Amino acid sequence: MDQALHDELRARYEIYIDAFGESAVHSLSRSGHVDLSGLDFWQFPLFLIVGHPQLPVKFIPDLVTFQAFVTPSYKKLREDGWLGKGRISSFEVAAADDQMAIISVKGDRLNEQGAVLNSWDLSYLLVRRGGQWMQACVMDKGPNLPEPEELYRWAHGLLSI
Repeated sequence: MDQALHDELRARYEIYIDAFGESAVHSLSRSGHVDLSGLDFWQFPLFLIVGHPQLPVKFIPDLVTFQAFVTPSYKKLREDGWLGKGRISSFEVAAADDQMAIISVKGDRLNEQGAVLNSWDLSYLLVRRGGQWMQACVMDKGPNLPEPEELYRWAHGLLSI
């Protein structure tokens, strides 16, 4: 793995975590809904792959749908004391080239006192668009889900059609 590419992907993810949290909390406080229109981190359509048997794959066609989908979860986090702060505990580039990457990230969302409210353990398929790394798929870690390297091979094959 090229260290410069690893560092570029990590820096982009750190910007995402800070900007997403700040934007989500600010918009929730202002309107009661998550508004992420000022952010540019997603390639739509976006796919969410989760380890829940009733909803294994969620197709998100646009930003409006994404915001509606995430608002209830982030509203609950805000009610529990989340101020938009997150902490990355583990960052790994599972596979990458100059146009596509799979990163696996673990982290925590923190309350006002800095205590952990909840944690995440996700893999992201990122594609480079307009010089920026954009999320094309977010994959939860759970039973019966593909390994990040398998998702990378699948996406590479799909995007080369």
